[in-house]
Amino acid sequence: EGKLVVNYSGSFGIMDATQQTEMLSAYDHARMLNDRYKDGTDWIPISNEEMEAMKGQDYNWLDQAWQPSLETRHTVNLSGGSEKVSYFVGGTYKYVNGNFPELGVGSYSTRFGLDAELIKGLKASITISTNSKDFKRPYLSGTGTSTMEGIFLALLQAPKWTPSHIDGLPVANNVSVNPFAMWESESFKQDVDKATNMQVRLVYEFQNIQGLRATAQYSRNESHGYSKTYQVPYELYEFYNEGDYNYILSNRIKTIVPVKNNDRIAESYGYSQRYQLNLSLNYNRSFGKHDISSFLTYEQFENNGYGFKATAEQMLIPGIQTQKGFNWEAAESDGNLNEGGEIGSVFRLNYAYDNKYLFEGTLRYETTTVFSPDEREGLFPAMSIGWVISEEGFAKNNLDFFDFMKLRFSSGISGFDSATPFQYNVNYTPSSGYLFGGSNASTGLTVQGKTNGVKSTGVSWEKSFQNNMGIDLKFLNNRFSVSADAFYYYNYDILDTRTVELPVTSGIQEMPAENVGELQVWGYDMSIGYHGNIGKDFKWDIAGVFAFSSNRIVKAPTQYKSNDFRYPIGQSTFAEGREEGYISNGIIRTQEQLDQINAEWQEKWGRNYTIEGKEVVVGSLYLQDIGRPGLSTQGEPERVFGEPDGLITIA
Repeated sequence: EGKLVVNYSGSFGIMDATQQTEMLSAYDHARMLNDRYKDGTDWIPISNEEMEAMKGQDYNWLDQAWQPSLETRHTVNLSGGSEKVSYFVGGTYKYVNGNFPELGVGSYSTRFGLDAELIKGLKASITISTNSKDFKRPYLSGTGTSTMEGIFLALLQAPKWTPSHIDGLPVANNVSVNPFAMWESESFKQDVDKATNMQVRLVYEFQNIQGLRATAQYSRNESHGYSKTYQVPYELYEFYNEGDYNYILSNRIKTIVPVKNNDRIAESYGYSQRYQLNLSLNYNRSFGKHDISSFLTYEQFENNGYGFKATAEQMLIPGIQTQKGFNWEAAESDGNLNEGGEIGSVFRLNYAYDNKYLFEGTLRYETTTVFSPDEREGLFPAMSIGWVISEEGFAKNNLDFFDFMKLRFSSGISGFDSATPFQYNVNYTPSSGYLFGGSNASTGLTVQGKTNGVKSTGVSWEKSFQNNMGIDLKFLNNRFSVSADAFYYYNYDILDTRTVELPVTSGIQEMPAENVGELQVWGYDMSIGYHGNIGKDFKWDIAGVFAFSSNRIVKAPTQYKSNDFRYPIGQSTFAEGREEGYISNGIIRTQEQLDQINAEWQEKWGRNYTIEGKEVVVGSLYLQDIGRPGLSTQGEPERVFGEPDGLITIA
């Protein structure tokens, strides 16, 4: 409040490596390779004479490429206002270049805020912020998934008897990648991201109704993202060896090695925007021993976006960093659109009598575009009650060693929109594979996706009926605390995909998700804590948490029969994905042990111990025979356990 206040802060820093990995000298590297591959048939040994010459070689590619990273940051903030109006404006700029050439990140952000009291009881605020980031780095094929890590390793591991350049030409000998040539080719990847956020908020305190407050809030976000990958071919040079040496190089060019480096330009752009509107009423009031609070809110949001990408290969005009610089007539492009939204509201009522008897009830209504128009709505009620026993007269008289004791119970239904959006629509994709009375394929549309046009119009919310009972205790002057909860959840209408074998001619690879699953979940959790202090200024806390949970599948799609051990019904989800394998009695280590095993199997099965019908030898595993293949014609599962047949098969 009062005069304009201006703050500026700036910084400049240098980031450098305090120590790099120490690698072998050229001489020690050569000696190590000779020892490592002395028995190899493809290795050309490095002679003693050449190793002596290597003592004078010390080409350190990493030191040659490494540079200190410089960081600069500037921030300006302005603030001021009056008793009823205040404002804030600020901005930050930051730039960091990398420890390698052609690497840098620049960003800036701005912020604006305004708070005002429009009339008595009505306050308004608005905040607007923008963010921008430009990240450019060298990009090279052949260096793995992480370009920077791959470049670092290529520089670090280059033999010290091999220079990066000879007479200004990048060297190909003795290395798989020469990062210096990549930098000189100006290949790069660049990401530019920009975003704008706005939020407007109105709060009104009703003057004639004590405890009633209304709030309206609107927020909007827009973001733009542009990405560009520019990879162009370049040339490396292979040189003849010096004299009779096999590794030390001369300056005589042997051949030019072309490197394609993907030879492409790829560009993509994406835009997204989202808005959210929240309207709410809050009421808080106390009447003697009665405390009432309620909350009603309405929420609405929508989002949409679009994007495209284009790729062209085969550079035609060097230095032209656009699609036109490549074979643009053969370029490929693609695009996308997306949209979604939800509407919901929540009503909550809290009531407490004399801080002893507590009640809370909530009702949540939601609708979403994830589901088809007839199945979008969901209504989810919940309630909880509590009893603070320590506030009762009989507890204060007979249970005074408890500082706090509370029993609580809650029950309610929650909903989840876990489905893939728009499964109620048929998806199409362009196609040019249809022949109608001629030899040329016609363009058109074809059904897209594994479901091949099967729609799922009856899908709706997953639901969970959740129940919880708990107790909270405090004693020893509130120093010792215990909290325990037991819970039971019944999850139903779980979205899952039926396991159905369909004719190949249908073109359907899988069915869309349906509300077909049911799951029971139960367990408990407990926390025990102690709070202490030493003197007035030193406080300490210690706590332990104990928990257990389990579940049982009640209903789920499955391809297994009920007598198969993989049949999920009645089992826990923790058992799904469990490891399956063989039980081993160890390794057969001696011929005497093998002879004894074969004798036992001859007596029991009339054959030697085999694996996949092959005789075993010393060193093989001794696997237990615990079952046999099932007979599907007789309704048996794939494996029948408990009925060994003397055959060890790998299936």
